[in-house]
Amino acid sequence: MMKFCENWKEKLNKFLKADVLAECGHQVDHENRVVLCVLNTAMVCLSFLLAFYILWRKQADYYHEHMCILYAAMFLILLFVSFYSKRDSGIRLSVLITVEYFAIGSCFAMNHIIFGGKESTTAYYLLVGLAFCFLVRPIQMYLMQAGVTCILAASSCFVREWKYAKLDLINTLLMFGMSMVLSSIVMWFRMETLKKLDDREKVLGITELYQSVLDESQTAAYVRDIRTYEVLYLNRKAKEIFHINEEYAGKNCYTLFYQQKIPCQGCPAAELKRDKIWQREKRINDRYYRAKGKIIDWCGREAYVEYLTDITDTKKMEMQMRTAHEKLQLKYQEEMMYRDAVSGEILTTSRLNLTKRVVEDMRVGTKDGYEKQYAKVTDFRSRMYAYAKKTYLTKEQNRRLSPDGMLHAFKEGVNSLSEEYVAQLNNGRYVWVRVEVNLLQKPENGEIIAFIYNHDVTRESKLKQILECIMTFGYDEIYTVDECSGQMDEFVSGQYALDSQMEQDNYEGELQCLIDRVETPEEKKRLSEAMELSNIRKHLKSQEVYMVEVSLRSKNGKNRQKQIRCMYLNEQTGTLLLMLSDVEDIVKEEKEKQEQLAKALTMAEAANEAKTNFLAGMSHEIRTPMNAIIGLNSMIRSSLDDREQVLDYTEKLDSASKYLLALLNDILDMSRIESGNMKLAIRAFEGDKFWDNVNMLAKAQAVMAGVGYSFERKQKLSEVYIGDATRLEQIMVNLINNAVKFTPKGGNIHVSVKEQEGDGRVQLTAAVSDNGIGIAKDFLPKVFDIFTQEHEENTRVYGGSGLGLSIARNYARMMDGDIVVESTEGKGTIFTVTAKLDFDRRKKAREEKTENISFEGKRILLVEDHPLNVIVAKGLLEKKQFEVVTAENGKKAVELMADAPEYYFDAILMDIRMPVLDGIGAARQIRALDREDVKDLPIIAMTANAGDEDRRQTKGAGMNEHLAKPINPKLLYATLQKYILS
Repeated sequence: MMKFCENWKEKLNKFLKADVLAECGHQVDHENRVVLCVLNTAMVCLSFLLAFYILWRKQADYYHEHMCILYAAMFLILLFVSFYSKRDSGIRLSVLITVEYFAIGSCFAMNHIIFGGKESTTAYYLLVGLAFCFLVRPIQMYLMQAGVTCILAASSCFVREWKYAKLDLINTLLMFGMSMVLSSIVMWFRMETLKKLDDREKVLGITELYQSVLDESQTAAYVRDIRTYEVLYLNRKAKEIFHINEEYAGKNCYTLFYQQKIPCQGCPAAELKRDKIWQREKRINDRYYRAKGKIIDWCGREAYVEYLTDITDTKKMEMQMRTAHEKLQLKYQEEMMYRDAVSGEILTTSRLNLTKRVVEDMRVGTKDGYEKQYAKVTDFRSRMYAYAKKTYLTKEQNRRLSPDGMLHAFKEGVNSLSEEYVAQLNNGRYVWVRVEVNLLQKPENGEIIAFIYNHDVTRESKLKQILECIMTFGYDEIYTVDECSGQMDEFVSGQYALDSQMEQDNYEGELQCLIDRVETPEEKKRLSEAMELSNIRKHLKSQEVYMVEVSLRSKNGKNRQKQIRCMYLNEQTGTLLLMLSDVEDIVKEEKEKQEQLAKALTMAEAANEAKTNFLAGMSHEIRTPMNAIIGLNSMIRSSLDDREQVLDYTEKLDSASKYLLALLNDILDMSRIESGNMKLAIRAFEGDKFWDNVNMLAKAQAVMAGVGYSFERKQKLSEVYIGDATRLEQIMVNLINNAVKFTPKGGNIHVSVKEQEGDGRVQLTAAVSDNGIGIAKDFLPKVFDIFTQEHEENTRVYGGSGLGLSIARNYARMMDGDIVVESTEGKGTIFTVTAKLDFDRRKKAREEKTENISFEGKRILLVEDHPLNVIVAKGLLEKKQFEVVTAENGKKAVELMADAPEYYFDAILMDIRMPVLDGIGAARQIRALDREDVKDLPIIAMTANAGDEDRRQTKGAGMNEHLAKPINPKLLYATLQKYILS
């Protein structure tokens, strides 16, 4: 409806403008010309109808009397309305046009009232007046009125008597004059209205352009009526700021923006005058804006416009700058306070203005608290010599501490510098100086200020250098001596603080105290000459450290061997360092080392002799079967016709070859054992077959030697064992052969085997006892040594390499066991061997079933970090229909287990050594999860090391089994069958 009214209002404005233009003689468009003609014709017709009605009813008097009053009243009312109708110029123009009609009509009505007349005359004048209403227009009006006056005057002369014609002429002229005046007044109002209407259209055109520009602007703007607070316009940015998505027409600003029921307190538009600009900062929705407002005309209404510019970033920057400035001010004040506080405790303090290149202030302080305020100086280097005769700064230090160097450092973001150098004070003493520079910017003018502090760090520097010497040499007491003054400082370690007997603070006095602690006059004299400062300087010219050893008496009265090391702590400053060390224990240790070396030399010579004897014996042992082989081979060729003789020779040749091979194998095995290259071949073997084979060999040897042999196996834990059966058999055969070899004919040999379970493995204990010649008591510790035998003649009498027992013991130790010996010379010997093997009581049964076993429907978590091992293990598991889920480390396995539903996995196969989290830690965390399935979930460990320590760790972490790599597929399937399918 509002839009419809607005459209008709706009059309009316255009029409009224066209009407005024037509009155002024301007051309108008066809549409408006038609409307004007129709409207004016209608008004004329209405006037004619009214006149004829009055004449017909013969009520002219009634018309004259009442219409005069009506015309006059309407004229005054409409004229008053036109003056005060400022809101809409279109309304004012409509009023003025209406006033024109009534004004002309009232002229004729008043003319008749004043001069009187009959009805016909009244009708005559009324028709003339109506004609004027139709014809009157500013340009044509005067000509038409003049012409009509002439016509009326002429017609009166012909129609009426002269006296009436004269009255008509006077009335006509009077009417003409009044019409001229009234028309001029109306014309003035019309021109003013036209001007305002043009101004309004210009304003409307500018406003539309203004709105389009504001909508594209990043500055928020809104317009409201200054009296009613009605929001007239909001641009796009203002809608974003105030979060307005609804229609705002007809709403008040305080309700639309701030959801208030009354206008805002202190509203700027209330007292703002035209041509004045109001501005301030506002905070809207946690952002800052700069607001500017003024009074304007908006579409014919007095309005207030306000612009909002976002200054949040600028505001934040200002706050940051203000904070930084306050911090800088505080830091500068703190630095000034610190400088005042420490100026009496350090050598010098200086305040340099690097921007102006001047020393603003300088103070020289002493330990007594004396301060001297120096006048400002412009020479930068002069501050150095205020406290020292000479300074030893390097070129680089001079450059860094120069004004340009410090300014460059400040520009690079460096706010503090520190250097150390040596200086000679005015009293001649050399000191170590640490210069500390703090660079700050003056808050008030931005000048760069350097606060410089020169600290005396002589003692600290000495301690640092002394510490380096301590780490290199060690010490009991340390002294520093100034060559020039002879002043002496002492540093004593806590361990020997009670032995410190320094009584003087000068070198000569302390040296005498040291000499008094020497026993003999000769030693006193030697120490006095050796420790003269001139003598020390002489030696230090050619060597870095000068050492003197002397025996000194300690406070407990005992003499201890001491060593005095003399060196330069700082040759530039002439500072000597004397370090007194207790070397009594070192001398004793040296003696012990010499004794140990002598003993080791003896043992080495004995070992060398044993080696020589062994090589001689081996040469004999090797030559014996070689001679037999060569000789028998020659005898075979000469006895080819005698078949039985050839067979006997070949049997002896085979025996000699085997004996030679055994000798060479022993030598090679021992070599591999000593080099660490011997490895066990771990395989599954049947226990019954193993012992049957050992007994068969043992019985054959015993029968040949004429001794008795018996075997006892007390407990059998398994059908199948896992270990190196070849090496274990070699151990047993070696021990039994030795027993056979050293037991006289008619003696007895007994082998007892016992098996015990422990830590998931079988502990094998085998004792080989005989009643032979036995071993001497003093030789028992050497019985397992290489290159040694109890009697050299043993090799010649009994044969053998002498390496067998040593090799056997090394094999046993590789199997986590050992060999021990008990023997009584002349009564016999017992060799007891222990070894640990893996085993499984149900191995054979499982081996028969693992070929056709299936784990279909079972899910296993494979935890392995090596991609190749994952492929192998996953292939083995999927071969038996396992569903395999993989994890690359223990941490991932724990996460998968924690996220999976309960009883999702049937088992976990996990490597021990992995990155991030190893298998041991992962197993502990899985067992610690708060869920039921992890309590009985089988966790099987895989490791390349199947030692006892690894097994203990996996058991402690809650793992069920321990499989050694490389994984045996049958053993893997059997283990999984045991825990999943059983």
